[in-house]
Amino acid sequence: MHVNPPMPGASCGNNQHEDGEECDDGNKEGKDGCTAGCQVETDWSCPQVGPCTNNAVCGNGTLSSSEVCDDGNTSDGDGCNASCSGVEPGWQCRVPGKKCVPLCGDGVIIQTAFATEGCDDMNTNNDDGCSSTCQIEPRWSCMGMPSTCSKAMCGNSMVETGETCDKGEDNGLFYGDGTGCSKTCTAEPKCRDANGVTGACETHCGDGNIDTSSGEECDDGNQLGNDGCSAECKAEQGFTCQVLDTPDTQDCPSAPGTQCLVLPMIFRDFDPTTNPDFFYLGKNSVTCVPDASGTAPPAFAAGSACPADDHAGACLGLASDTLDKDGTPAAGKTTMCRCIFTDHDDTGVVTGGTTCSRTDGSNRPHIDTMIKAISDIKKWYAGDGLHGKLELAQSGTGFQFSSSVMGAPAGSAGTTVQDDIHANCLTPGARPLQSGFFPFDATSTGSGAGTKYCNLWPYWHLGTSEAKCATGSGATDIKGQWDPTAAWDNCPMSGTDGSIVPKSDGTGTPLTGVKHDFYYTSVARYLFRYSGTPSTLEFFGDDDVWVYVNGKLKLDLGAPHQQLRGTAAIGDGLETGKIYEIAVFHADRHPRDANYQLTLSSFSTSLSNCKPTCGDGVATATEECDLGTAMNTGAYGGCTADCHYGGWCGDAIPQADGGEECDNGVAANGVNYIGTPPSDGTIPCTVGCKRAHYCGDKNIDAANGEQCDQGDMNGKSSCKSNCLLDIK
Repeated sequence: MHVNPPMPGASCGNNQHEDGEECDDGNKEGKDGCTAGCQVETDWSCPQVGPCTNNAVCGNGTLSSSEVCDDGNTSDGDGCNASCSGVEPGWQCRVPGKKCVPLCGDGVIIQTAFATEGCDDMNTNNDDGCSSTCQIEPRWSCMGMPSTCSKAMCGNSMVETGETCDKGEDNGLFYGDGTGCSKTCTAEPKCRDANGVTGACETHCGDGNIDTSSGEECDDGNQLGNDGCSAECKAEQGFTCQVLDTPDTQDCPSAPGTQCLVLPMIFRDFDPTTNPDFFYLGKNSVTCVPDASGTAPPAFAAGSACPADDHAGACLGLASDTLDKDGTPAAGKTTMCRCIFTDHDDTGVVTGGTTCSRTDGSNRPHIDTMIKAISDIKKWYAGDGLHGKLELAQSGTGFQFSSSVMGAPAGSAGTTVQDDIHANCLTPGARPLQSGFFPFDATSTGSGAGTKYCNLWPYWHLGTSEAKCATGSGATDIKGQWDPTAAWDNCPMSGTDGSIVPKSDGTGTPLTGVKHDFYYTSVARYLFRYSGTPSTLEFFGDDDVWVYVNGKLKLDLGAPHQQLRGTAAIGDGLETGKIYEIAVFHADRHPRDANYQLTLSSFSTSLSNCKPTCGDGVATATEECDLGTAMNTGAYGGCTADCHYGGWCGDAIPQADGGEECDNGVAANGVNYIGTPPSDGTIPCTVGCKRAHYCGDKNIDAANGEQCDQGDMNGKSSCKSNCLLDIK
């Protein structure tokens, strides 16, 4: 409290200390620390005699009543201006003497040498693209001011933050040459070297799999920094990264709730009338189509009994033992296959052969010869084609796709035309002969597109006629279809002799066939990380199938055949932790069946899951502060245990332990001097959380024109009510 000042005159300003004086600096000027009434002005320190020292020095780290901020320096551009008279736009100065920080949430983006905001979306929420500390969150993009943020959506055909590619629906479709894009929008690793030899795939940072052999410490599936795993796949300070073995599975698109291994595929359509590798009896001089299944019988003698089936045994070696330089099979060491065919329907398609005798005493045309089974396999998988996906639904410990009816949801039981025939034996008119795998039925893409053939036997006798694609009473001259599990002419009884369905005389409920676009090839490639545990791939279907693992042929079911089952072992010659390619090449080369069943083990990737480590003393992008566990006590001006700012001036919570007299929040704090107090007695709060000065508070604010201030004594002494000296 200032005492009643003496009248300025002979005593005050004589550079001598006298009663009633707080100071005497040898003048009566004021605004130099010692007033004209020899009282100490606010924010000054004065000896009893001599010049005063101004404590309101910008840059000393102490907030004076005349300063709005003081960050310990006199530089502009760091939040507190060079004169400490104002907080710069977009900043907040929380604690005197400490650096100012950008005011996250105000919509202004600060980017200077002192601090950088990556975004500001006018809030301090996490998980909306712009973090609580105004940094762009991983896999988000933020534009404009205020910021509008959008999450990178892998699969939208736009390359966004953290993505190296995005081919939309074609993500996951691999070519083996690095031109594809993964399901996590990272570039397909190359699995062929400069000489075109397929081997272990190259890895790169951001592919979502930790490759320790190449020096990766982490891999979170992107090439962004400040998220725990750097753009070079090195662990960043302030984060803890856990290794997650992430399976390559997802919800089945066609059966949500069921886990699927989804394999993108390429299908190519062919025309059997122009390509000799795709067989159509009666065209291109084709009189026999191989059935490379079963056990090869001894040579046929003319006039002998007709064989029970036309199985000719396996025909191996049509495709190369290793993939060619373009990642597809080359011609193998074999081109010819044994071919056996008995024309039981006597359609006249077999010419120049011999005959065999049937149990009813009749003879049928029969052929047993070697034919050229393949001319140019390179054309089968050349160029682009129809892109599709195969959904392998979880089945026990593996994942399986089984063809049934086109459009059936993943996990549906597999069915064949033979199953359809037997269903009609059990229940006449049960369903059309609809089963099979026909990716081109609903499209017009490919050289053979638009040409569909009836799936009744003999198909060449029916051609493409819709009207003829039925059998039974009132239908065509084809009396029925063979069911080897039925009793002769006694459906629904089962038997070992087999029967024509519906009846051998052509009567009964007609069987309805379905026209399909046969004659196509398919390719599926799957990249996997070998964990060191051997696994298997199993195929069951027709016709040609070759499976290559790491570029080497592991399953050979070449040449047309009825349903065959084959298994490929996965593990031989593979190194634990490396990425390899499985490539499945298939061809449907002959009606009337087109069955496809693929069973594959699921593999996983080692993905890094990085999160900030609160308490390690490193403040990351999503932490407001981090002084270390011992110091994260929540003290005023400090940091809480969950790495948020402790109490601070501007948080709208008055805290006496921090020296605050008031706190109305950042937006309301700010008035330093008001002249006269409001009539309601409410004193505003300064930026430094002190009550604003005014005439009558016993603080002499010379910078605001006060010459004296004796509080309640103003106007009753030599200090007038307006805080000016009463000079008489």
